[in-house]
Amino acid sequence: MLASGPMSTHQALLFRQLSDDVTYFTHLLPLNHEQAEQLAARGIRVVDGEVASLEVVKDRLTGVRLWDDTVVDRDALVVSTRMVARAAAHQDPFLAESQAHRDGHGRAMGAAGAGEPSARSRGRGRPATPR
Repeated sequence: MLASGPMSTHQALLFRQLSDDVTYFTHLLPLNHEQAEQLAARGIRVVDGEVASLEVVKDRLTGVRLWDDTVVDRDALVVSTRMVARAAAHQDPFLAESQAHRDGHGRAMGAAGAGEPSARSRGRGRPATPR
């Protein structure tokens, strides 16, 4: 698991439920004390240092190389994706209303949170009422 954001530690803990062999590369995101304790408690190996490259032989991952030239043997590496809103609706509220999906009752659905894909709905799943 390559640390790439604030949820990386949580994701490593989830992957540990699927595999006994999980290694967490801190890369550019050092762990705080609590995170280090959580990973240690689950038996997740932590490798500190910036990842420089991947070692590949015959189109297969064989290791992760750090900037200090240490190579950690690995046959898989998980990197989280980054969510990016593709809608311009978050920039123009009138555009957001005109592009909103409407349910069978004429209420707008799906426009809220277009600029922040990970935001939770404040309406708890209820459709927004158009103004």
